[in-house]
Amino acid sequence: MADYSKTIELYNKALQIFETHLPRNHPSIATSYSNLGGVYYKISDYPMARKFYETAHKIFENVLLPNHT
Repeated sequence: MADYSKTIELYNKALQIFETHLPRNHPSIATSYSNLGGVYYKISDYPMARKFYETAHKIFENVLLPNHT
């Protein structure tokens, strides 16, 4: 079984670095939130997964054109 706590720790560290050095709505920040959502989904923590996925979605909505697929 994978060590998801270490994965979460490292994704959070990456997110902190991105948030320190990139604009708030940068796609890399959204991707980090999405990655964290994926880990929480994998460990069946669906409320946390949803929280991270929704945050990623809001950022992507702001940076991508409406017709982007």
